[in-house]
Amino acid sequence: MPRKPISFELDFMTKDILPRFTVKQFDDVSLNITPLMNNVPYAITNMSCVIYIGCDNDLFQQNTDIVVSSNSINIKLNKAMLQNYGRAYAELELKDSNGTVTSSTFLFNIEKKIGEGATIPGSIEGFVAKYERLIAEFKSQVNTTINNCNTNVDNKLNTVDSLINVKISDFEKRFNRLTSSQQQDAEVIDARTDFKGVVFDSLKERIDYTDRLLRDSTVSTVETESDFTTVEATSNGYFEDVKLEGKTLVNLWGNKSSDFRYSGQTSFNSSTQCIEYTSTTNRFSNCFTKNNTQYKPDTKYTIIVNVFENTFTSTTGILKVNSDPGSGSDLGVSRETINIQGGFVGVKIFTLTTLSDLSNSNIAIRTYVDNVNSEVGVKLKFQMIILEGDHTQNPPSYFEGLKSVGQSAMASDGGEDEIVVSSVKGDGNLFDGRLDAVTILTDGNNLGKLVEHDSVNSEYTSHIKPIPIQPNTTYEVGIDNSDLQALCMLYDNNMNPLCFEYSANGIKQFTTPNNAKYARVRYQIKYSDINNYNMYLVKIGDTSKDYMLHQSDKKRLLYYNEETQTWEKPILREWDSIEKHSNGKYYYHQRSAEVVLNGSESWSLSDTSLTDPNNTNSTISFQMIFNDILYNRVIDIKIICDKFGNDVASSASTLSEDREWIRPYSSTSGAIGIKILKTKLSTQDVAGFKQWLQANHVTIVYQLAQEKVYECTNIDLITYNGETNYVIESGVIVPKTTLKVHNNISNVVNLLQKKVSLLESNMTKYMITQNRLMLASRYNADSVSFKVDVATLRNSFEYDNDLYELILNNILVGKDNYDREYIENLIIFYWMDFVISDEMYFTLFEIIEGQHDPKVIEDEEAPL
Repeated sequence: MPRKPISFELDFMTKDILPRFTVKQFDDVSLNITPLMNNVPYAITNMSCVIYIGCDNDLFQQNTDIVVSSNSINIKLNKAMLQNYGRAYAELELKDSNGTVTSSTFLFNIEKKIGEGATIPGSIEGFVAKYERLIAEFKSQVNTTINNCNTNVDNKLNTVDSLINVKISDFEKRFNRLTSSQQQDAEVIDARTDFKGVVFDSLKERIDYTDRLLRDSTVSTVETESDFTTVEATSNGYFEDVKLEGKTLVNLWGNKSSDFRYSGQTSFNSSTQCIEYTSTTNRFSNCFTKNNTQYKPDTKYTIIVNVFENTFTSTTGILKVNSDPGSGSDLGVSRETINIQGGFVGVKIFTLTTLSDLSNSNIAIRTYVDNVNSEVGVKLKFQMIILEGDHTQNPPSYFEGLKSVGQSAMASDGGEDEIVVSSVKGDGNLFDGRLDAVTILTDGNNLGKLVEHDSVNSEYTSHIKPIPIQPNTTYEVGIDNSDLQALCMLYDNNMNPLCFEYSANGIKQFTTPNNAKYARVRYQIKYSDINNYNMYLVKIGDTSKDYMLHQSDKKRLLYYNEETQTWEKPILREWDSIEKHSNGKYYYHQRSAEVVLNGSESWSLSDTSLTDPNNTNSTISFQMIFNDILYNRVIDIKIICDKFGNDVASSASTLSEDREWIRPYSSTSGAIGIKILKTKLSTQDVAGFKQWLQANHVTIVYQLAQEKVYECTNIDLITYNGETNYVIESGVIVPKTTLKVHNNISNVVNLLQKKVSLLESNMTKYMITQNRLMLASRYNADSVSFKVDVATLRNSFEYDNDLYELILNNILVGKDNYDREYIENLIIFYWMDFVISDEMYFTLFEIIEGQHDPKVIEDEEAPL
């Protein structure tokens, strides 16, 4: 029967979420696969290939009947690989001659084969008839095989007999050494398969392989809250046991004009989410945030100011940010102020700690502009993020309101993003080879902007997706043609352009600024010619590097929703996590829920006495029941909200405090309470509160009473020999990541040796500089005065041994590290002034002479 040919393209940088094709159980199938890398043909000459297929909780492996050519993979699929039915998950693993592994996956369906205990279309075959047919077919196959074998057996009978006797003897010896227990036999066979499903030919082979791994590597744990982490001394293996922990943040800076109060020339632009200012002769202009009730007492907050435009000079204007309203009570402990001088463009980050008592505070944060010289037409444009806690080490880029891991920054972006984890060979080519018909602009007002162009006629192509890089690090951007231009544009954490590095001769080395975070590259080639050149962006270490292939592994995180029967993108909110279980699979632990309150809910007054006309409270409270909320620990439960400050109450007495809050309302039910200023409501009742919610939607995140667990896609990532970058793309908020990595011991030793060598070199340079400065300082001071007025006998003078040692140390570092004329004049000065002795003098000059004019010692004639 001819095999069923199935042909398709497989991109090793993407992941399927839908099945590609359907086969039946035990079908004869040939897979003809065209490999791609980033939509470009992937050259796989001299690589080996293994295919794994998982279906119905069973895993199958095949490494035979696979032909790998330069641009295709042909697999004659073993029938046993298709013995189960249902949704099948296939992983194709390529390995080159260096042992580097590249893998890709795809999905397909395996349908149950008809006739297996069921009715075959057109006829009825029962159980007995079926197996009579199968036995007859088997006998026919056996007879044919025997007939074929008889032709050869007659000619080689003696050789076969001898071989059989040897094999039988060897088998009997081995069998006699084995236990008769069938269970132990099965355990030996099972032990040949490792935890990844790789089957070894023998148990000894697996033990030797494991032993070699233990000798050559060590496992370390990496924890990071950054979207880009470089892991050193890695070996060819995997980032394993990856754990992602969810996070939810609230930007307390406003996102609409009514969130602020203004004076002077400041205003809020809702389309850019920026405060904008154009000066008049007026000196002071202010912008106040009015949400002071969202702040907690005695709590640290991080304030991030991103200035996009600032046409003041450094002496004519200043932007200040603090908690001082100018009148009334402060929010901050010491009226902490950050000053941003005229002309500054970029990001400033600082922290502010609130007072322990905020009952009299009426303003949260203010920004004000001091137009010192009352200039007209000067412009300022800036954006702010205010977060609870200290986020100075890994500050997020700008976002609106409440956001979690896996959500985009702006409501206009649709609110949903994806979570993608990647590993990239850090000491290799960071440029993945993907170019687009886009130009990166380099002129002042348009610096760093992207412009699409005619892909046929334009002479430039660019890499659109930002490449994570390290600050204060030397890189090289290049193309293998010295007549073509290579350019690298550098950006900060918020993708604000910083500067660009450029060469008209194909190669440019440069050092990144201390606030650099991302890069884009541009090359002087037409889009139609991108496959004709080799391009790269590499980090420079001890020596420059030639072009090398980009190596990376990328996994998109999805979870299978049993209710909708679809693969979906997770959002990791506070308390959520992605974890690897003992069965080797990853699972999404959803422990939180996000709800938008819009006035359609069933609210009730919390305390009817609050409607009493004689009640002088400025606030009124409402409550509603959430059936799925965790409520049995009121004190510990936290509700995250974009409009109200969370009140984690230590006692029921705080319920009566006359201030705005949101909090769990009971330890015996799922009630959530909101207390709001009466002045915000048209009527002080449920109807008035619902009307306010309709115009001011409130988003909350709370902890679920019962977590939900979903199976996820695998996110183990390949690591590379030397240095591997771990990169996570998760929208605007980065999760905390914990992972395990195998470090090659020899790589660790080499890395430590380099670091020790660098440390010793730096220490030597430091000591040389320190000694030179100390000696120069002493000489400068002594040269303007004399230690003695009359010469004394040298043998009765107390000489300065410390000074002698200092001069000696300045000489012993080598002739290239001191000025000979200067040091000789210094020695003569101190010798004539009786500070150093004759012996010291002649010793120092002898060393100098030996360094600059070494004597040539000829070989003595050998004795007779």
